Amino acid sequence: MVGKTTDANHEGRAEWWRESELLIILLLAALALCVRLDGLPLFGEEPRRALIAREMVETGDWLVPGTQRVFLPSRPPLQNWLIAFAATFTGGFDIWAVRIPSVISTFLIAILIYGYLRQLMGRLGSLGGAVSFLTMTMVMEFGRSAETEAVFTLFVAASMLMWHWAWIKKWPAWQMWSLGYGFAALGMLTKGLQAPLYFVGATTLFLLATGNWRFLFSRGHAIGILVFVTVFGAWQVPFTCQRGLADSWNIYFGDVAGRFVDRKWSVFLEHLVVFPCELLFVRLMPWSILLLAFGNRRVREFVGHQREAAIFLTICILFSFISVWLPPGSKVRYYMPLFPCFAALVGIAIDRLAALRKDAVGFDLWKFYVRLMTNLMVGSAIVIVAASLAIPTWRFTLTLLSAVEYAIVALAMAGIAWKTSKESSDRAMFRGMLSVAGFLALVQVSLVVTVQQRRCEDIAGQIDKLKHELPADAKLVSFDSIHHAFVFFYGRQVPIVPLPTSENTGDIDYFCLHTYDSDPPKLPFEWTEVAVISCDRFKGRAIPKDRVFVCRTRPASQVGFNGANTSVK
Repeated sequence: MVGKTTDANHEGRAEWWRESELLIILLLAALALCVRLDGLPLFGEEPRRALIAREMVETGDWLVPGTQRVFLPSRPPLQNWLIAFAATFTGGFDIWAVRIPSVISTFLIAILIYGYLRQLMGRLGSLGGAVSFLTMTMVMEFGRSAETEAVFTLFVAASMLMWHWAWIKKWPAWQMWSLGYGFAALGMLTKGLQAPLYFVGATTLFLLATGNWRFLFSRGHAIGILVFVTVFGAWQVPFTCQRGLADSWNIYFGDVAGRFVDRKWSVFLEHLVVFPCELLFVRLMPWSILLLAFGNRRVREFVGHQREAAIFLTICILFSFISVWLPPGSKVRYYMPLFPCFAALVGIAIDRLAALRKDAVGFDLWKFYVRLMTNLMVGSAIVIVAASLAIPTWRFTLTLLSAVEYAIVALAMAGIAWKTSKESSDRAMFRGMLSVAGFLALVQVSLVVTVQQRRCEDIAGQIDKLKHELPADAKLVSFDSIHHAFVFFYGRQVPIVPLPTSENTGDIDYFCLHTYDSDPPKLPFEWTEVAVISCDRFKGRAIPKDRVFVCRTRPASQVGFNGANTSVK
């Protein structure tokens, strides 16, 4: 199953997609991403993405993203289209339909990493790159979420890796540039300017660093730019014609401006330290430990195209890092599109350690890594069982039966990993690598999902209760845009109407108000509170910050259904 480790392994490389390692990648991805995919409700930005997609289907307007029939300058619409297509195919906007584009995107990224690395090395390192990506903590979190990160990561990573793949294989320049720019355009239609900026910056610096700058002025490069303009312009031109330049600007830069709001030096300096620490020691863990291998000169004695690939991947990482490191409001998840590049470097490191395993250089680091993970497996099994027995109400515990099952699987994987740390062979490294990846996937689907499940606010449950309390013919309106999660889970149209300027509210009966960390504003008419829906991501606050007040315009004495609050505001 596992081939040789170095670039000398050319046999069968042209048919890498038929290798059994791809089945392993798919099985691991299914475990890490699909098991208990519906264990968490849609939360955070997920209902917003789903709501925009649902309104596109309802209105037939696929050009302008919006909520409550009002334009929303949040993101370009490609991810919303994917969610809408998935929902149309499956028959509804349930959790699976909303999240499946992210899941499929993460599957495809892992396959892309494997195929890319197979152009550089044997099957062991290539598999290592793919499984390391799938089981990075942030990837397992956002790869099963309907937020934008996974889809955006696919297109950004594809623009870079497919371009360099074509460079390695010496494909015609127009094909190489068309692939890169085409995927960069799809990335821009998903989230924004980062996609073409990262692609153009990384490829330009790589060509300059390797003395191949003439490719920047080739006819193929011009064709690639034309592909970008065509793909990107297919949506952007009609959108701009309809909405104008101001809205075109806001859809790309409206959310970004907030990252530069806090200009305190203390906040800025803290961010400069915390951001890389979180990246390396939390989000890329535990695979980032293997990147220490590049500190050794012998490991850096790359074989064949590996040296060039290491230079390219490093340039991609460093060039894009500045754009997310300096803004004090940026989060590590904004850097997730470069995680495939880190994973590819991990794959190269594994390949080089395998090649040097007969020397202390390679084997000692790998042995240290596997035994460290073995200790973590055993320790987690003991802690989870002990905590589940001693403090069963703690949010980090499982039911006793689940805790025992977790411990059995974790200890079994620890036994496999420990045994492989004593052997020096490709097969042993293969088993050790998969035992680590399997353990990380186990932690995600058992512990992480359970903890998040207990923390997540049940917005859908609150709204379901509200719908049973409201009259069947109640028509709910709002005076301004309200929280996207409320509108999505309510499942009916909540039109925006003008705020009455007097006590005469006309035919308005039920209305809602969205507040953030404040009480409802003073209104020019009497109203009665019917319900308060918490739209916070997580439970825990005595008074939620994100609230939607559902109200009735009639005085309290006229409210005649159960559950209404009879205090007149």
